Amino acid sequence: MKTIRSKGKYRILDEIPRANGQMVAKDFLESLIKSFIDHSCHYMNLVGETPFAFRERQLNSVFAPAISKVANAFLMELPTNRQNTKQGYNNYGWIDYWAFYRNVDFYLELKHSYISYRGRSVTDKTSHRWGKANEQTKDCAANLQVSYDSRGYMALPIQVIPIYEARQVPEDAEGIENEESLIELHDLIHRSLNPKPNWSCLWIPHRDLSNMAFHEYEDRNEFYPGVIIVSRVAEMK
Repeated sequence: MKTIRSKGKYRILDEIPRANGQMVAKDFLESLIKSFIDHSCHYMNLVGETPFAFRERQLNSVFAPAISKVANAFLMELPTNRQNTKQGYNNYGWIDYWAFYRNVDFYLELKHSYISYRGRSVTDKTSHRWGKANEQTKDCAANLQVSYDSRGYMALPIQVIPIYEARQVPEDAEGIENEESLIELHDLIHRSLNPKPNWSCLWIPHRDLSNMAFHEYEDRNEFYPGVIIVSRVAEMK
């Protein structure tokens, strides 16, 4: 567990094989997560809510500047063809992000879902979206391009999974900085998804941020004591 002053702690589970180009992917993902934490904290301090608590489209508002800070260049909604001979389709579509980092082209398919702190189970929606992200990166891989000075490319599925805790007003949240319980949820996600991620990260925001940036509803408050980000890194092409 690594500490970032006033921003909280993060924990990485890294099972990426040490093969062609995959160490670059490891460095890219950790740099991206630290940038994501920086931009999320800035938003939380300024607005008083969590930017990752919404949906995938709103998540892009934090994810795009995070990538921009890390990558030499990046582009959103890159046109591509998706081919799946098994299912018999060849469709025109888009991949969420292209990023050029340390002379490697990264193509990212971003998904978003939730896990309940109190429910402590992986939902069907989370599993489905993870499977979809992996399927989409695989389907477009044959049509991806490399930059003129690139060492190769990687297509990465990335899923952002906020941990939420709903509490009746005026109850306090139990999950804030509860490292043991949050790590259990991280481990649960990492071992339960199919295909199994080989890289994941848990960010536990600082107590002051979590207590400030919660979401208020008529009968309850929703707190976000942690965020889990998962990916699956294959060999560079």
